[in-house]
Amino acid sequence: LIIILIFYSILGFLGTFLLLNQSFQIKKNLAYLGSYFFTFNGFFLVRYLVGHLGFLDFALLPLFMYLVIKSTQLVEAKFKFSLVIICGLIFASLIYAGSIAIIINFFCSALAILIIYYDKYKFFYKNFINLILSIVLGILISSIKISLFIEVLNNIPRDLSSIFFIDYISYIKFILNALFGFSSIYENNFFQESYLAEFHELNYNIGFL
Repeated sequence: LIIILIFYSILGFLGTFLLLNQSFQIKKNLAYLGSYFFTFNGFFLVRYLVGHLGFLDFALLPLFMYLVIKSTQLVEAKFKFSLVIICGLIFASLIYAGSIAIIINFFCSALAILIIYYDKYKFFYKNFINLILSIVLGILISSIKISLFIEVLNNIPRDLSSIFFIDYISYIKFILNALFGFSSIYENNFFQESYLAEFHELNYNIGFL
């Protein structure tokens, strides 16, 4: 398990550095700092400690986006398509690793990065096309896994109930606690009904290791 954490940490750190330094042309010292903050944050570490390894695949986002942006900067079509294939494999790895819960977050974060990139360089269309191609390719590669997943859901339906916050103040407290706090949702009674959640389900902690 430690090897897995080290592996994803290296990819996350390297991908973030390349994205910041090469794609966004940020100075090396700031790129290193950004890589450190991304790699060693509570979101990854807490879920690793409880064994939710599927969440570690989110560390591949910076490398994924670096390759998407890089694919539009190359001249030769074969190299462009090679990077799109690699991005498709990265997205497929999320599905095969059981990271279904973070795929929407992964896509929204990728889209946010492209919007920020557009704001800086006014270059969006080709990047967006390659992003969509990579995701479609990843879905096609993972089609067997997806079909099995849908079949399991059809045979074993789940009863999911909605959770409502007590009031707006509870919602604000929940967000602040998720980012900077250390207690559980259940202990703080944020919801209208008693909802038992473990510490890792709340923590999106931002800070140093």
